[in-house]
Amino acid sequence: MSSQMNASMSSQINGSRSPSASAESVPAGTLRIVGIPGSPYSRKVLSVLRFRRISYRWITRWSLDDEGLQDAAGPPLLPNVIFDDGESVADSTPIIKRLELQFPDRKVHPSHAGLAFLNSLLDDYADEWHSKHMFHYRWWFKPDIIKGGRMLPMGHSHTMPDAKYRGFEKLVIERQTQRVVAVTGSNEITAPVIEESYKCLISVLNDHFSSGDLTEEHAPRVVGYTMFMEDMSGMDVTDVGWDIRISPTLKAILAEAGRFYAPWMVANAAAVAQGAKEVRATLGGKLFVASSFPYQAKCLLVAVSVICLSYCSNFCCYLLLFCLCYFLL
Repeated sequence: MSSQMNASMSSQINGSRSPSASAESVPAGTLRIVGIPGSPYSRKVLSVLRFRRISYRWITRWSLDDEGLQDAAGPPLLPNVIFDDGESVADSTPIIKRLELQFPDRKVHPSHAGLAFLNSLLDDYADEWHSKHMFHYRWWFKPDIIKGGRMLPMGHSHTMPDAKYRGFEKLVIERQTQRVVAVTGSNEITAPVIEESYKCLISVLNDHFSSGDLTEEHAPRVVGYTMFMEDMSGMDVTDVGWDIRISPTLKAILAEAGRFYAPWMVANAAAVAQGAKEVRATLGGKLFVASSFPYQAKCLLVAVSVICLSYCSNFCCYLLLFCLCYFLL
């Protein structure tokens, strides 16, 4: 998000701010997480902090509590975690990696090389492809656009005056509907691909979660799992007992990643390498046309480097071939 947009959002909510304002101090060892309730990445990091029982203070971006934090070093992305040494880290994946290094208890990254790669792969799939599902269903259909425009401003401040709220609502709708094509590739050609991918994913996720203790009509277990993930601080966990086998339901999830995201990763990386602004790929048997994403080209390089730097076990190689080359079969 640009600094200009940050300033615009802040002005809509709080009006002018004192340039000398400073953030409230926090107890030693307490992290500050700056985000918004409507951000899935903010909720992801919150879930990890709660599960790991790490002391934190939640600060809503552009709220009065955010005074003095918007100029923290680092990219203006959400969420943004300010560690007790003053370092500001943005982007959920680097934040979680930093937490893994700093806090020894209740880690979320498996120590097994194969499981660690699998974790990284599915994290990337969710962050970079599943986000297209989220953005599409929020800002493509008229009823969802109206709902998103009404609800997101309330996540920043539920007490703002009506006139300011209406202005913020209009700003959010205009900005997000303009971005939907650039961010997700959502257009008349790609919309069916995104929707098919989402429906297939929640179906296989529903099957996967049915093997444990755990969109309501078609995938109620996914809804239940999502609510469960909000706060797992009460879970009693250990670092032993990880199941390194790949279950049939997990293979189905990997197949979905291979059917849609893997060919997109390869096609996008090729387009970026050639300096092309557009990517044309066949995903799930359908044409997908979207703008190229340099960041997602880097994600492919990271996935390959992770596998190369791992112990190169048969498990890791199997996952790499299964997920990145599935679409060639």
